[in-house]
Amino acid sequence: MDRLSMAIALIQEAQEEKKRLAEYNAALEKVPPYDHPDHWRAWDDVYTRFRPTPKKSVINDNLKTARRLLIAEYVREV
Repeated sequence: MDRLSMAIALIQEAQEEKKRLAEYNAALEKVPPYDHPDHWRAWDDVYTRFRPTPKKSVINDNLKTARRLLIAEYVREV
């Protein structure tokens, strides 16, 4: 796999993680407040559905690495 293919794969993975993060945040908004009797059950359902928990840092790391791969492939070798 060359650097361009790796950068594309990292960007696609970042897009998927961003979509999962948006879905995770929307699901967390639907969890009832802490004092509600079903709070922990609803929270546990969200937690098990989105395992591992999506993180913004994964998105940023993938995009940063993809950017560095593109720079190494096209700018530095010219």
